[in-house]
Amino acid sequence: MGQHNLQNAIGAIAASHTAGAKPEDACAALAEFRSPKRRLERVNPKSSIALFDDFAHHPTAVRETLKSLRSCDSQGKVIAVLEPRSNTMKQGFHRTELAQALSLADVAIVRRHDDLNWDPEELTRLKDSDKIMVCNSNTQIVDAVCGVVEAGDRVVIMSNGSFDGLRDLLAAQLN
Repeated sequence: MGQHNLQNAIGAIAASHTAGAKPEDACAALAEFRSPKRRLERVNPKSSIALFDDFAHHPTAVRETLKSLRSCDSQGKVIAVLEPRSNTMKQGFHRTELAQALSLADVAIVRRHDDLNWDPEELTRLKDSDKIMVCNSNTQIVDAVCGVVEAGDRVVIMSNGSFDGLRDLLAAQLN
């Protein structure tokens, strides 16, 4: 799913061809490929609301993840939930780029926590402020998501950490 995964697949086919494999064998192997955990991992495959978990931890990764979700045929909303957890995200070095990346979502929810050296409310003043919400707890995030989500929507949790169990909390509510 998405342009970056397509580029990875093409690279894998090219590398295997260079190593002597036939392209059709490489394609067959790719058909069996299972994506690593937390790389746009679908958490609840039987729900009418798709919940994904992704390791996106930089504005570039956030942008590419959201572009991938946008490329799906679904007519539903894309709801992004972000925990700024990497060192550069905690420092707020990429605020402008982060706001631009989050603008690809229909709704973006950012988790405020004590480790941040900046206030995520700043994002609401940078780009598409009506799309960005800031929450202080996972309970607030679950309430916010449940307040806007509908069947056919895609919700993606993005963090390079556990997000304090948000994945399981949201999965329980969305199933």
